[in-house]
Amino acid sequence: MTFDSFACWLAGAVAIVGIIQWAKGLIEKIFPDKIPSWLFSIILPFVAVGVSFTMTGEYWWNLCGTWAIAQLGYEVIVQTVKKKIAG
Repeated sequence: MTFDSFACWLAGAVAIVGIIQWAKGLIEKIFPDKIPSWLFSIILPFVAVGVSFTMTGEYWWNLCGTWAIAQLGYEVIVQTVKKKIAG
């Protein structure tokens, strides 16, 4: 693994989390009822597959790296910010 690979994974993870958050906001506006959070956990791997296709190098390696970092990034960053905003 090179630094370039890791940088691609980080960029891919940011894209994945951003796409998931955008989709979550859009779906919540269309369907104002409470959407279960597990739905977005199911969507995340499919978004990771799409993002991994845009990267150069070994596809499966990029898929695993971006998926792992996106999952950690979502749980650590997004959930922490949500809790702090909520009070």
